[in-house]
Amino acid sequence: MLYLNKGQNVKKNQDIRKTKLPKILAGSLAIWATIIVALILWLAFGRSNYENIAEVTRTASKTEISKSEEINIKVTTFPPADPIAFTSEIIELTTDSGQNYFVNYRIKREQVQDEKREMLKPLLNSDQKEVRAEAEKRWLELCNKMSQEREIENVLKMRGYKDVVSEVNPTKVTVTVLAEELKYEDYFQIMRITAAITGLPEERIEVASRA
Repeated sequence: MLYLNKGQNVKKNQDIRKTKLPKILAGSLAIWATIIVALILWLAFGRSNYENIAEVTRTASKTEISKSEEINIKVTTFPPADPIAFTSEIIELTTDSGQNYFVNYRIKREQVQDEKREMLKPLLNSDQKEVRAEAEKRWLELCNKMSQEREIENVLKMRGYKDVVSEVNPTKVTVTVLAEELKYEDYFQIMRITAAITGLPEERIEVASRA
């Protein structure tokens, strides 16, 4: 009896194994199938997302470049440092025709400088750091230019010249003196004084007389 019971138990265990094995295999296949499907989906949609991200990155880069170009456009609209040019007849403010030129020149120069300052003021408060920095640089350059022009004119007047106007630019300076003519000593003196004030070499300085 014991032998039969033992055999029955062995047979029963074998039947259980035969019943569970297909279920285990089916479960394993289902898991592997899920993993393979997930991998395929990841490769498909993951690559697509990567390409989308890359496209977004390229778009963002283009946007940044566009903003940079916009900033450069705004910066290049700053007032240029052009020499003063009269577009209308000289106003007769004195009986001396030569003196009238110098008086009108200073009036016109002051108008141009005021216009430049008005153009720079709103840019000094810009939200864009690059625009604000460039505006501050231009403002400082304008202030230095005005200061050097006044110093040249005041120093030369103290040296005995009746009237003087100057135009200071980054690479060139023009000095005009109220006089019938200038001697060589006058040219050299004016160039030396102007070079000392502006820091430009004498070959970059033009001296003229006007009566």
